[in-house]
Amino acid sequence: MSLLETKITTVVKDDSIAQCMRDEETHKKAIEELDTGFNQESDRALENTGEMQRQYREMQNSFNERIEDLQVQVLYSQNSCCFILQHDHL
Repeated sequence: MSLLETKITTVVKDDSIAQCMRDEETHKKAIEELDTGFNQESDRALENTGEMQRQYREMQNSFNERIEDLQVQVLYSQNSCCFILQHDHL
């Protein structure tokens, strides 16, 4: 191999190595961006889940209060009916 061929081979290898290093750096940056995006999405998902849980508890409490209110109304109606029936028989 001549000196010129050796120098050309060395330059080509150096260029190839430099390009590989640039490509590696580009890929590392892309991975960092993806990691950041995934972390942000994870945080948003946790926030949304927390909000959904809060809304569910609020609805559940509201339904339970409504059920209790309706049970009281039914009991009151039953007692009223019994009272009326008892007075009608007197």
